[in-house]
Amino acid sequence: MVLVWKSMAPNESKKILIIYSDYYPKISKNLLSGAETFLSEKKVEYEKKRVDGSLEIPFLLSKFIKDYSGFIIIGCVIKGETDHYHIVKDICLHEVYSLAYKNKVPLGSAVLTVD
Repeated sequence: MVLVWKSMAPNESKKILIIYSDYYPKISKNLLSGAETFLSEKKVEYEKKRVDGSLEIPFLLSKFIKDYSGFIIIGCVIKGETDHYHIVKDICLHEVYSLAYKNKVPLGSAVLTVD
């Protein structure tokens, strides 16, 4: 993982927000642990915010987009018997990247889309 900081005022702190969905708790726990370990080793301050499912990730990202230097999003969408998988993954990832590009913020995505 590469950390890239956006331009900031000299006294502004560099803090990352991890937004994670724990719809699949075992998977999310492992991804979250990896992100936290990496950030801690690099001595990067971070906070975490939990959402129920991946569809809620873009909402929280939009709410906090101006408050952090960068973001890591974590979640998992597993394909089932219906089209729900495509709807969830498409909306989540489209909205997340639209927000990141529009606001020019660094974002690391660990939203797994599993068949």
